[in-house]
Amino acid sequence: AMRELLAVEATETPEQIDGGGAMPALCRLTESEYSGRAIDATLNGRRIRIRPQEGRVYAPSLSDLLSARDSFASADWALAPGLADGSAEGDGASRSLEAFLLQSAHQGRGQLPAFPAGQYRLKDWPDVGTAPELVGALKIARLLLRGPASADEIRQRCGVDAREVNASLWAYRAANLLETPGGGTPAPPTALQPVGAFSGVL
Repeated sequence: AMRELLAVEATETPEQIDGGGAMPALCRLTESEYSGRAIDATLNGRRIRIRPQEGRVYAPSLSDLLSARDSFASADWALAPGLADGSAEGDGASRSLEAFLLQSAHQGRGQLPAFPAGQYRLKDWPDVGTAPELVGALKIARLLLRGPASADEIRQRCGVDAREVNASLWAYRAANLLETPGGGTPAPPTALQPVGAFSGVL
């Protein structure tokens, strides 16, 4: 019996230690280890370079960039510190950081955990271009530039789906545009809490 108990503990411990690994790559960008820093992200041989200082995301090709955009809400991406050298050698495509993160969050909104509850506002207008799927995100940006609001208030005042609100908050936080009324940035959640399609509270 003791041997079986030890075997159970041995299998459970790595899962507990690895708990943070299940966090989507987009959400991990909000952690202090990565927030605002140059990051290289890789998945299945594809590589993108995230450079907040330049406000850009770089990839070797447009297909790499589009593939990364559509899958960056996955937890499978590996993140590592990158060199903030401004070199785009070998990178044939780039996108504004805010547009990339917002489109990634929109695409993978069903995979994102609930954003921490609180009142939030935007520090600056996001550089999103003319992506039609980001109409909701732009409504949210306009509201949060006027003053702080909670996720529930955003949903009611903008008429935007709860998962879209959640996705936009994650993207704005990952882009370092989101702040609390006191001037600080929200802390990442300690546990994954999925936002259901019928969830009325965030």
